[in-house]
Amino acid sequence: MATSAPHRQSTLEDTTKSAPNRNRGVVRLSPRTQSNAARGSVTIESDDGTRHGVALAVIATEVCVSVLGSSAALGEWLGVARSQPGKWLSGQERPSPHSERLVLDLAYVIERARQVWGHDGALRGWLTGSDPLLDGATPLDVVHGGDAPGVVKAIDGHLAGSYV
Repeated sequence: MATSAPHRQSTLEDTTKSAPNRNRGVVRLSPRTQSNAARGSVTIESDDGTRHGVALAVIATEVCVSVLGSSAALGEWLGVARSQPGKWLSGQERPSPHSERLVLDLAYVIERARQVWGHDGALRGWLTGSDPLLDGATPLDVVHGGDAPGVVKAIDGHLAGSYV
């Protein structure tokens, strides 16, 4: 995470100590967790109070799978075996540094895009469709090409009502 894009790092540092998480109770980002974010894990507190250390890549993979529809679809987008994201989710394996970076970038883009498109169906359509603010490219292709900040700028443009 030391090479993370500045936008993700500042977002993590600015996060409040508790944020709702639909799937796993409350994500608690203590000052220690925030300072150790470079190690790539957070503590998840379940509704029953049980705490679990979870790699950020696992949370990001869950976000991506929820929008893309399956771990196989995420694997195809990443160019890895269709079963790989499922192994990451189960804790059997960790993604390669390249796959982890792409998953983290895509999850960040997805969370930002939810501000514009809301539900996952519309969001999925935007991710796979041509976007005029990206010169006609699909957001998925642009993120995969390494320009997640460019996609975030396009999201900001949509939020501001920009049209080409």
